[in-house]
Amino acid sequence: FQDDELVEELRPGGRLDEMVTLGKDLPVTWVIDPDLLASVDAMANGYRVKDGTGHTAGTDPNKELAGRWLGELEKAVQGRKVVALPFADPDLASLAHRGKAVPGSLGHLQSATALAGSTVETVLHVPSATDFAWPVEGAVDPSIMAVATSAGARKVIARSDSIRDDDLSYTPTAARPIGGGATAVVSDAELSTAFQGDMVRAETSTLAVQEFLAQTLAITLEQPQDRRSVVVAPQRQPSVSQAQAMAAAVRGLGAKRWTEPIDLVAAAAAKPDPEASTSVPRASQYPKKLRDSELPVDAFRDMKTTGDELSDFKVVLSRPDRVVPPVLAAINREMSTSWRGRTTAAAIYRVDVQDV
Repeated sequence: FQDDELVEELRPGGRLDEMVTLGKDLPVTWVIDPDLLASVDAMANGYRVKDGTGHTAGTDPNKELAGRWLGELEKAVQGRKVVALPFADPDLASLAHRGKAVPGSLGHLQSATALAGSTVETVLHVPSATDFAWPVEGAVDPSIMAVATSAGARKVIARSDSIRDDDLSYTPTAARPIGGGATAVVSDAELSTAFQGDMVRAETSTLAVQEFLAQTLAITLEQPQDRRSVVVAPQRQPSVSQAQAMAAAVRGLGAKRWTEPIDLVAAAAAKPDPEASTSVPRASQYPKKLRDSELPVDAFRDMKTTGDELSDFKVVLSRPDRVVPPVLAAINREMSTSWRGRTTAAAIYRVDVQDV
């Protein structure tokens, strides 16, 4: 590990601990990056942390903390739907707009997808759906859809401010057939962004919860005679206070006040509304802010260089299975959505992987 920061998120009250504590009692679908599971599992089974030019062993309390968190997560997902994203959550938009022209880049996405289900089953001992893709902020265009489906995704989580229904006076069911056997699962933009920003102050979080509940009621009253499946896909990495506000809102919908919970897999399979838009927006409509934060072409060239060097090196190894999979996993991490807004850190990481 580069550092021991993950431990702080696993501690009682930490971000990841709070996600499990809150989520275990809520009717939610667990959408998981398998790399997180692999990383925490490595911690639980003995790990080392970079220390200057060397490294030191992780402490026993931290190993126990990691094992406890995995045990709690395993209990939380029992009987629930689990969606496994491709390993390390690759940035599909960056790959579509800047990476696919670099030879081998799509192969990394395919290998990341292949790792997803087996990692979840190995660590959590539950099956998972591996045919979902989730572009950053649900923003899509034809090239993103093509890249997502090229690796086996048949359901792409989009958002209603990308695939729009401007001609409708109501919110339609989320599932939209877009051709080729693929389905866009269009989450509601207002509900999905309701808990962004500062949720630490009580008045702010309370207002967000009230607005969330009011919006779900308004959607219901648009067509009260029609049952519709509405998907909420919030931010990938909510803070503790954001997660707490989201949990309060979901609890507020309990007792079947005007909604009933449904899992993401069932929502994706719901009968589509024939009036709903199935048009994927053009590349020119992709948000400039998101495009500006994408991984550069040089990032994918670095991945290719590392992959080529690995291919040359593995022929002299007596046990390539001890070297090749970890380096390939590191290359997958270079393509992660988590590097958005962290250009310098991403570049340093790629250099570190090459140096290994």
